[in-house]
Amino acid sequence: MEAGSNKHPWEKKAPQAFWRGATSGGHLTLANWDQFARTKLVLLSLKHPHELDARINKFVQCDAEVPELLKAKGMQGSTVDQIDHLKYKYLVDVDGNTCTFERCFWELLSNSLLLKQETPNIQWYYGALKPYEHYVPVKKDLSDLLEKLAWAKAHDREAKQIAANATAFVKQNLNTEDSFVYMAYLLQEYAKLQRD
Repeated sequence: MEAGSNKHPWEKKAPQAFWRGATSGGHLTLANWDQFARTKLVLLSLKHPHELDARINKFVQCDAEVPELLKAKGMQGSTVDQIDHLKYKYLVDVDGNTCTFERCFWELLSNSLLLKQETPNIQWYYGALKPYEHYVPVKKDLSDLLEKLAWAKAHDREAKQIAANATAFVKQNLNTEDSFVYMAYLLQEYAKLQRD
């Protein structure tokens, strides 16, 4: 990821938000497909294509009729290699069934600004991340995504610094050794609960 991040410096990145993902997050039906964060994100992209490029690249957890409906609405997009996400200044992190375990990690390391959906779903290190220091928070329903994107575009220097802070955070706190230390403390605390 770091090599890709170096290949796409901030100044050469496209000034657009980007996302690709599956229809996870619940069971989509013909009656509810537009009520999920990921489909809302894609619908927003269809209305604002110069600001946001978001598409579904895999259909899961849905009734058989849903994929054809979403394809007909132009919501399907091709799979994009992770390295090619780094061509964009702004990456959107939106939950599926839970938080995006691997995705959030590499987005923080991407040298792109993370626009992160605020939800109760967390990973072990989320408590150490600070809004506007490591990422820009977006409401759970994504209603302020375009506003936050406009802020980032109007504050390019600050957005670049937030992206750099996120990369530094990962390098300083999320290496393999740190993960093992966290796991050791977690298991110790769990063992205490088992004894009580």
